[in-house]
Amino acid sequence: MTEPLSINISNQEKIYKKFEEWNIALNQDSNSISISINQNDSYNIYESYFPLEFLIQFNLFKSSDNIKNIFEYISNSIEKNKIKIKVNQDNLKLILFSTLINYSNVELNLKQKKKSSEEIIELLIDDIQKLKKQNNFLTKENEIINQNLKSLNSKNDELFKNIKNLSIQNEELSQNISAINFKNIMLNQKIKSIKSKNEELTLNIKSNLKKLEKQNQKLESLKNQNLELEQKIEIFEVENNLIKNEVTTQRLEMNQEKNKIFLNEGKMNEIEQKLKKLDSIHSIETRSSITSPQLIKTITPHQNSINSVNIFPSGNIISVSDDKSIKIYDHFFNLLQTIKMAHYCGILYVDIKDDNNFVTCSVDRSIKTWIKIENKFQINHRIYDAHNNMLWKVKYYSDKFIISCSWDNCVKIWRLENNNEYQCINIIKHIRSLYSILTLEDKGMFISSGEDGSKLWNMNKLECVKVINECYSFYWNGLERLNKDKIIFGGGRNGIMKIYSISEFKVVKEINNTFCCCGIGILEKKNLFFVGGKSEDIRIYNSDNFECVKIIKSDHEDNIFGFVALKDGSIASFSKDKNIKVWSINIDID
Repeated sequence: MTEPLSINISNQEKIYKKFEEWNIALNQDSNSISISINQNDSYNIYESYFPLEFLIQFNLFKSSDNIKNIFEYISNSIEKNKIKIKVNQDNLKLILFSTLINYSNVELNLKQKKKSSEEIIELLIDDIQKLKKQNNFLTKENEIINQNLKSLNSKNDELFKNIKNLSIQNEELSQNISAINFKNIMLNQKIKSIKSKNEELTLNIKSNLKKLEKQNQKLESLKNQNLELEQKIEIFEVENNLIKNEVTTQRLEMNQEKNKIFLNEGKMNEIEQKLKKLDSIHSIETRSSITSPQLIKTITPHQNSINSVNIFPSGNIISVSDDKSIKIYDHFFNLLQTIKMAHYCGILYVDIKDDNNFVTCSVDRSIKTWIKIENKFQINHRIYDAHNNMLWKVKYYSDKFIISCSWDNCVKIWRLENNNEYQCINIIKHIRSLYSILTLEDKGMFISSGEDGSKLWNMNKLECVKVINECYSFYWNGLERLNKDKIIFGGGRNGIMKIYSISEFKVVKEINNTFCCCGIGILEKKNLFFVGGKSEDIRIYNSDNFECVKIIKSDHEDNIFGFVALKDGSIASFSKDKNIKVWSINIDID
């Protein structure tokens, strides 16, 4: 719908101009009026009379459709009623003018209504926009609320899960508490049993203390007896000396008589027989003067066989065992240090270099040297797989060398190199298994001994000086140096020991022990050596004439593996029975 035509009534020129815009042409030659709406459409209003109010009733708009409808209606009414309208130019102008006036009024009303409607529409649009804004705001708030609801729902889910977990944990805690309560009950029972055992132990300790007191009393009495015996020995020695003097005087006298009656052979024979009788009496009296060694103490430091015991220059003692441990004591056998798992298998021998260094060998085929740092010994060198079989003995030779022997029939010489590592510089082979090594540093030699006999080696040239087939040792502690020239070979199962002279390169004495010798100990201060092995007895020999001066019961329950002379003049025996026994020696041999 087009905009309504606005007409200013006071201005008549504009009215006529509107007539021209509507293409209204007045035809003066005919009795009709021609109104052209469009160029192709025209209507003739015939000459007739038509009421003026009829035309004024219509509201004319610019739209051609409305005008067309008006004139169609007029023409139809003229044809039906056969009305003739006389219209002249002035009347037509009046009609049209009045019509335009009405039209303008109507148009004004419409404009006002439109303005009011537009204002309302604008207000409505503003309200709608406000409503839209409010709606957007509400939608955003709804989205926020939905997000909060989602987060709340997720939190609620987490809370439910936590509650479930807490319930499970509470159940587990209750189970743990019940288990702890059960353990507490068991612990209380154990504590009660331990208390009862402690009471028994206290009773046992008290009884043992009483026994110890009795033993101490016995020891004191024994000490007193020893003092008495020592006094008696001194007296006996004095008497012995007197007897010796008498014998010497008698010998002098006999010699004088011998010189006097040199020609009388019968008398000479009598004198010789008398001298032999006096010598036999003297030897019997001197042998009867030897007292038995006294057992001072017994200690059980290891859990398995004790294979080797040795002495540091300071007097401290070291022992190794099949329980893989090393133990170090002071000269009273008070424990100073324990090295557990010193080797992977049993340890067979320990040799001392000085107060700060020692070396060990083991069934695990390894050699380890140990050094003292901050009053504790620790590993200095390791030689793994030193041999292809178990090592029986390892010995220091000067500061640079170590000599080892094994069941692999080999002797190996190890030298300490500049990189502070031991390197094998030579391998010496025997036909059969080797058990022992003896170093003779003052002579520049060493001896290797085993089942196939023994060999004497020059250390500098690494040449065999002498093969000693008749001398051998079946045990690692069965080869010892008696003095500068004599060596004792423990022998084998036949029990025959042999004394070998280094200077003469021959056996100078054979000793039959009737048992297999496992260990030999030298007591230089008393000029004695001790022999033990697969027997209950310990045999004591004179180092000069190799005669047995005493046989004592060892009190060991298994094989004696060796002896070691202690700094205080006593001697210690060690055994397969896990015990070390210390003996006091009060023997003097003339």
